Amino acid sequence: MIKKKINLGIIGFGSWGKRVFNVIKKNQNIKILFIETKKNDFSNMYHKVDWVYIVTPPNNHFEQVKKFLLLKLNVLCEKPLSFKKQELVYLYDLAKKNKKKLFINHIEFFKINEKKFLYKKNNIIENYFPLNLDYSESFSRLLYHDFYLLYNCIKNQSFNLRLIDQKDNYELEFKHKSLVQKIKTSLYKKKKRIHKINNENLVTNKDYINEYFYSIFTSHQSYLINKKQVFFVSKIYDKFMNIKKK
Repeated sequence: MIKKKINLGIIGFGSWGKRVFNVIKKNQNIKILFIETKKNDFSNMYHKVDWVYIVTPPNNHFEQVKKFLLLKLNVLCEKPLSFKKQELVYLYDLAKKNKKKLFINHIEFFKINEKKFLYKKNNIIENYFPLNLDYSESFSRLLYHDFYLLYNCIKNQSFNLRLIDQKDNYELEFKHKSLVQKIKTSLYKKKKRIHKINNENLVTNKDYINEYFYSIFTSHQSYLINKKQVFFVSKIYDKFMNIKKK
């Protein structure tokens, strides 16, 4: 079976962008036509790509995604897209209007599906970061993965969120009906990150980027689930910020 060839444009080239580039450049079915940064402009090539991959700082995501959806291009964006519900609604409505797709990189969800991970009724996610990471950045960016992983457990049910804050140790407790989901996170002295669900290690040497990205580009990932996870994370973020203000 001949696989579909995808023409891709990359927007941004920081540390994560470089890592992704070094992986997907080996994929014979994905051709990277350009890498756009602040120093170079490839607007003359936008019409040649099937997808753009946005991997810039999060505060740029809304405007950049909007720009490419208005140009009627499919967009894969790094997380978070936005934590503001009104911005999310606008972008997804724009994608629908222009008959294009807007995906957010939820690679951890892909990984647990590939590993055929089974959730329990009550789940504990552990996410520990090395001390050399900036804690606030780690919390907002890396814990995002844990938030969307809980979507399968809670979905559209209402839930109460309790935060136990002890200096560099956080525990988030999600109560819905008679069930409880927990996320535990802290800084620790080892160099490598620890990420587990119910003691099952999510950190792996296998790189899923190539497989995951190509499956998005060829419509083998659920657009609806990805979208619902994005709004679910926004809901958690609102609850979390309200707790932090108290």
